[in-house]
Amino acid sequence: MVTSNYRLGTPFEAKFVVEDGQIKAYYNNVLQVTINRNFTGAYFKAAMYTLANCALSAPCSTSNFGQSIIHDLRVTHRA
Repeated sequence: MVTSNYRLGTPFEAKFVVEDGQIKAYYNNVLQVTINRNFTGAYFKAAMYTLANCALSAPCSTSNFGQSIIHDLRVTHRA
C-alpha cells in the first residue's frame, strides 16, 4: 500500500521505471520502493485488480465490482 488516506475518485499518478536490474515504483512523483530484480520476458499491462478475498471481507457477493479510469497512459522503451 502506498497511501493510507486515499479518497475514492481522486486522480493519482503511478510510474514504474525498470532498468539496470531494478524496478522503481513512484506514486505522485515520489519514489515509494526500489526492487532489485533481473528477469527476461517481462511485459507491461494496465489494469485494476480489486484483490477482494471473500473469505476475509464482507459483504462479498458476485455483484461486487471495481472500477478505474485511466486518463493518460504512456509506455516507453529504450534499447
